[in-house]
Amino acid sequence: MALAQSATSRFSMHTSPRKALTVDYPMALIQTKLYGPRKRNDLIARTRLLERLNAGLSGNVTLVSAPAGFGKTTLIAQWIQSINRPTAWLSLDEHDNELRVFVRSLTATLQSAFPEAFYGMASLLEAPRFPSVEHVVSLFINDLADMPDDLILVLDDYHLIRNRDIHTLLDLLIEHLPPQLHLVLATRSDPPLPVHRWRARGYLNDLRPADLRFTLEETEAFLNHELGKGVAHETAVSLEERTGGWIAILRLAALSLRNTSDIAAFMDQLHRYTDHSIQSYLVEEVLTHLAPVEQDLLVKTSVLEQFCAELCSAIIGSDISFEQVQATLNWLERSNVFIIPLDERQGWYRFHHLFRQLLKQRLQMLNSAEELAMLHRRASMWYAEQGLIEQGLIDHALEAGDVPGATSLVEAQFLPAFEQEQLVQMERWLGLLPEEQIQGNPCLLLARMWILQARGQLKDFPRLLAAAEQLLETSGSNTSDLDDPKHRLLRAMIAIFWSQFQFFTGQVQASLESARSALVWLPPGEEYVASFAFAWLAWSNHASGQEEVALLELNTALKERSTHLNSTARLLFAQGVVYLAAGKLPQLEHTARHLLQIAQKDDLVLSHHFAHWFLGVVYYEWNNLDAAIYHFSAVIANQHQAHFWVVQDAMRGLALSYQAQGLDAQAQEAARTLLESVREQHNIDDLMTAYAFCGRIALKQDEGEQAEQWLEMAGEQEVRGPMMFLEDPPITRAWLLLAKGDEVSVAHGQTLLAHLLHHVEAIHNTRKMIEVLALQAWAYDLQNRESEALEVLERVLALARPAGFIRTFADLQPLARVLHELRKRRKSRKALDRKLDTYLQHILAAMNSRAVPPVSTEVLLRQEGLEPLTDRELHILHFLDKDFTNKEIARQLVITTGTVKVHISNVYRKLSVNNRRAAVSLAKALGFLPADQAARPQLQ
Repeated sequence: MALAQSATSRFSMHTSPRKALTVDYPMALIQTKLYGPRKRNDLIARTRLLERLNAGLSGNVTLVSAPAGFGKTTLIAQWIQSINRPTAWLSLDEHDNELRVFVRSLTATLQSAFPEAFYGMASLLEAPRFPSVEHVVSLFINDLADMPDDLILVLDDYHLIRNRDIHTLLDLLIEHLPPQLHLVLATRSDPPLPVHRWRARGYLNDLRPADLRFTLEETEAFLNHELGKGVAHETAVSLEERTGGWIAILRLAALSLRNTSDIAAFMDQLHRYTDHSIQSYLVEEVLTHLAPVEQDLLVKTSVLEQFCAELCSAIIGSDISFEQVQATLNWLERSNVFIIPLDERQGWYRFHHLFRQLLKQRLQMLNSAEELAMLHRRASMWYAEQGLIEQGLIDHALEAGDVPGATSLVEAQFLPAFEQEQLVQMERWLGLLPEEQIQGNPCLLLARMWILQARGQLKDFPRLLAAAEQLLETSGSNTSDLDDPKHRLLRAMIAIFWSQFQFFTGQVQASLESARSALVWLPPGEEYVASFAFAWLAWSNHASGQEEVALLELNTALKERSTHLNSTARLLFAQGVVYLAAGKLPQLEHTARHLLQIAQKDDLVLSHHFAHWFLGVVYYEWNNLDAAIYHFSAVIANQHQAHFWVVQDAMRGLALSYQAQGLDAQAQEAARTLLESVREQHNIDDLMTAYAFCGRIALKQDEGEQAEQWLEMAGEQEVRGPMMFLEDPPITRAWLLLAKGDEVSVAHGQTLLAHLLHHVEAIHNTRKMIEVLALQAWAYDLQNRESEALEVLERVLALARPAGFIRTFADLQPLARVLHELRKRRKSRKALDRKLDTYLQHILAAMNSRAVPPVSTEVLLRQEGLEPLTDRELHILHFLDKDFTNKEIARQLVITTGTVKVHISNVYRKLSVNNRRAAVSLAKALGFLPADQAARPQLQ
């Protein structure tokens, strides 16, 4: 019973689980990170430092490095306000210590200055797989080149960044920084970046504590401003000597001097304290002049990184009214001592770092561990009520030691994250919880499986699913639990994951039963989750020989159950996979076109790439190679937004298309890119498949020895699973054995092909059956068993001709002899079948890469429904390919940067891309730009 309550607790804080993420951290609190401090009325003109900062604009980077309290932020803000140049400001915090989160914050910052720019980076943030640092840098540089004006980018509190990838990103970015960007880093200590190298190259302008300290003249000017012109020169000398020009301490001392009638006594007391304790003494002095409730407010809110009046009231409780909280914050802001306003609406604040440290020391001294935990729990509850899970979980629930509360926060987000495909966010939250909490929670075990399957890692599914089932069994034994919608939903999702695992491991009947079970368990209203169950049901039905049933159930679901486009897209994808396995290429093309239309209409990124992948496979098989290259390139151009398996297959398809055109170097380059991409993922199964594919490319290029080396690296792989993609290592191994040509190898290949044929027949995969039978015909020919070769060939052609399969045969050059022999025999027997004869002619013609005429760009555009580019847009594309900035393009074409921006936006729209790299990549696939000439050595 307790666990059932836990399973439903994820919905307790929200009326609907679908609304749990409507208030997102990036959309809410990140805005407070994007403002520099507001202009203050007590600033002393620091002309000497402002001149240093102005002079540094000739370089790439300004580094302001000094401990807390030296006025780094204030100085930079004063400088920014004194010059007429666009600025973007980012106040970093602990949450930014992850590459994706840092890039998200940085992109939001840059878009605050130029809202119409940085679409490439913004789209990357929605990608299921975040790319390498090098790829991120490349996109950033491209997007920076689109900036319409010069920009100063300020990263405040950079000392909080400890992530090595972020340091690498910044290092690479600075090495290739566009001239229109100047970077300012404010930090308490030098970052682990090549500061000395920057200085040697003239990139760097830096300010240190000795530069930032108040001089005697500045100290005297500040005190005169704060206390009136009657302050004695000796007081200024004494304070400057005692504080060493430390600005924060001077400000505290000035606040204390306002409340003392005996300046001499105060200064004498100040001299009694050591350098280390003077700051604590001055904070105590200030607090003694506040009412007890105000002191309590300051001390207790020091647990918060940032705060507003509502949040302060929530953690203090009933001891102080909201009006008192607001009045105290207003006084603190006016006094310019403790707090810094974070937004223009004056709603959010943070403590000055030094003062927060001192207040936290006082808090820990005056309160018990349980009292501190209570403050964190209250803050966690407030953040959770606002939907701000990041703060509630990381900053407070875990800090309070409230592991059950933190677990409930994450648990409440699984289903919304699942529907919104926020996989990376869920993975981050899971990583913050103790492992025993995940292992003891069925919902969180499902979340972990969701993450694993997105990376193609299914081996732990049986253990995790059994654990989740056991947890539900021991907690949901009575009827009321079994009837509970949330309990039933968990049961349904467990069944869906079982079906997925069983399908990919060749347990078709078990997969079918699990999918049916999922639909039985599923409560009403869960349309999106139901679409997954229908998908596995359809695929399992097809694999068990029930193709008509599979398609009928999908069509029924599309008509009766699909009211949202994301569910419709999921069902169309399922339909496409059935047609793909059935070898029904015309129907697959139709479904893919429908899917692409829906994906473009509702901006469904994953579905968009599934559709392009389907079309690429169809057009490759039909020998429409230019169209295939376009669709595969469309997946690869935005690869980090697509499912990784689809990206891999698009890379394989691109390599095969180039090879079919006789472009050996480009085919090798595409295969190399695939290999590099897979290596980044650290998935051994995918890596072995990539090795096998490199062997396939080597076979097509008559590099038998090299192919054998690749297949040796790939190892022996079991014949099992659905075989959905363009590479199946056992098929490539059979190909290698036949290519070797000796009697033993060919016999071994025949045995393997017999095993493969049995498998693909058992799972009713007509597409792969055609490939295996074509290889078998070649094997019989190698064994001089001509009549059997011709018999198999006639069988496979009968399967392949209705759907128009071409490349499966054309890719097997040695099959040409048997194809010619079949034509001769048909002529001698006067067998009249013009359609089959024409089909054979097409296959034989496709075996000659020179006989494949390229499709004109105009025809390809018309076929794909793409709008032609104007001459000016084509000129712009050529400049984008050369990495010209907007300003450089404008100078070349003698137009304004605004006009350049309009043309680039039109190019992006017409090509359905959102960044320069993708635009250039697709432009080359469409023939707008010359293709790259690969010049690398052979694959290694």
